[in-house]
Amino acid sequence: MADKKILIDLDFLDTSTGRNVPDPVNPQDIANKQYVDAAVLAAGGKFGALIGDGVATDIVVAHALADLDVIVSVYEVISGDEVIAGIEITDANTVTVSFTAPPAVDEYRVVIRQ
Repeated sequence: MADKKILIDLDFLDTSTGRNVPDPVNPQDIANKQYVDAAVLAAGGKFGALIGDGVATDIVVAHALADLDVIVSVYEVISGDEVIAGIEITDANTVTVSFTAPPAVDEYRVVIRQ
């Protein structure tokens, strides 16, 4: 009698690379950062800008994505490290990024994704 095996594979094989990759149509698959970033970029839902003027601690960023459901990340330009900042979704086209001390001119890069 042959062994019965149940395979549970949430990924599929990308034949061009020979690697397992997330299955975009499988609701059980975990969406990794690379997959999500690629989907967001394909939809055009991303905005980035340098922020900081050496004076303001609250910086208003207009992104024109027309969506309240956005993800805001702030990175130090020199190191590329993500930093913690206060984030307020002001409206569908604007966020306010707050710091405890005024950032230097263009010290940070803000990235806003839908």
